[in-house]
Amino acid sequence: MTLRKGATQWLPNPPVMPPIVRDYTVILTHEIEAGGYSVTVPALPEVATQGETLEEALANAREAIELSMEVRRDEGDPIPPDVDPDVRRVHVEIEAA
Repeated sequence: MTLRKGATQWLPNPPVMPPIVRDYTVILTHEIEAGGYSVTVPALPEVATQGETLEEALANAREAIELSMEVRRDEGDPIPPDVDPDVRRVHVEIEAA
């Protein structure tokens, strides 16, 4: 119990909420011309980041995901679970010029 500022009686401490924990799939694309890696998160379409190295790209992704989760939490929006993206290769052929 705590005597909160301005209070005249002892009040119970507010409940401590457990942390929100998620694991998210990230898509890393090696940017050959620009260098480095771009990162997207299928479950959080607002998250896009990049890094010069794989390690930097993953660290930046973690930070961007945390920020997205904090904004969603603070605005009362749901924090979605991860998704299992279905990644496929598509064959394309066009006529030569």
